[in-house]
Amino acid sequence: MTTPANRPPLRIQILNVIGDFKKINELILEDFKKNKFLINRFIKDVEMCLDQLEKESDSKTVLTTLKWINKELQAFKELPLNTQTKLIWAEKALTWANILQHRAKLA
Repeated sequence: MTTPANRPPLRIQILNVIGDFKKINELILEDFKKNKFLINRFIKDVEMCLDQLEKESDSKTVLTTLKWINKELQAFKELPLNTQTKLIWAEKALTWANILQHRAKLA
């Protein structure tokens, strides 16, 4: 169990979220039907991490980005993942990863 005392630095946590978003993208493009359980698991992990990161971030720019991505992710979850939307989902996950990658430098 991760506690505040042994939690990785903020920048490392952001890099983990970036990796999760990239993995979501990969799983969707690979075979979203077969990987639905894993995709949902990664989304839940990302949500938990984003919530935690929002509490820990000292950078106003990073905090604003985290809140925006978290809000957008919550709204985006309303869009069902299916054959028609899989490319939209995959692109969105990669976009969030890229945005966070740029912001991680500020963390």
